[in-house]
Amino acid sequence: MSHALTIARKDVADAVRSLALWAVVGLFALLTAVVVGLPALLGDDAFTFREAIGAVVQIAGLIVPLVGLLIAYHSITAERESGSLRVLLSLPPSRRAIVAGKLLGRGAVVVLAGVVAVLLMSVVGGLLHGTLPVGSVLALGGSVTLLGLSFVGVAIGVSAAVSTRGRAMAVTVGFYTVAVLFWNLLLQAVQFAGVRLGVLTAGATPVWLRALSVLPPNKAFPRAFSGLQEGTLVGGSLVTSAALALVVMVAWVVLPPVLGYLRFRSADLG
Repeated sequence: MSHALTIARKDVADAVRSLALWAVVGLFALLTAVVVGLPALLGDDAFTFREAIGAVVQIAGLIVPLVGLLIAYHSITAERESGSLRVLLSLPPSRRAIVAGKLLGRGAVVVLAGVVAVLLMSVVGGLLHGTLPVGSVLALGGSVTLLGLSFVGVAIGVSAAVSTRGRAMAVTVGFYTVAVLFWNLLLQAVQFAGVRLGVLTAGATPVWLRALSVLPPNKAFPRAFSGLQEGTLVGGSLVTSAALALVVMVAWVVLPPVLGYLRFRSADLG
């Protein structure tokens, strides 16, 4: 574990020097501050701070995945291509410690970025609205953190599994495109095809299709936020519960790095 922590500390130092990362984080922080502050500046009393946070959730679902992937997709492949990974493995750290350290280090930076953005939003919103919905802010901070970590997990898993930085970028871009941009469209296509083939009933969504709707972490994120905000993790159907959404997001943090490690541990580093 000590070797993983050493690698994590080095990775934090490497990641915080990424100008592209902080540009995206700065954009997210700016957008969240504008979204919660602009209604108050315009005198729109009907749009409360709590309601503004709901709009921030939509923005976070697009930008936070980018932060998670950007910070971690090349974390192992870059060192593999440069040859520094072979030098590192000649020292005490094992391949498992490298994957764990990368996950801890890059995850810590994403958590820091999320905390900075949420704090800025809270300060701006609190000053302009004159109130601070603590429960909603905490729910947003927790769910945004888990969302960022889930995409870091995906990127670490990919970076461990493939041999080059280009391949890692291609896979992570593909994952973002499918999960963030086209997932709902794909499910609609599946349902449409099922109805046309007579397998599904028109106007009815089967349980398995509703479960698939929260399979990507960014789709589970709004449901997790809502449950944390309302304090109802389990309510109604398990398939539509916030508890399932949280389990899905945690699984994305853990499973991709594990699967990536299983491939990485026997990979020929050339």
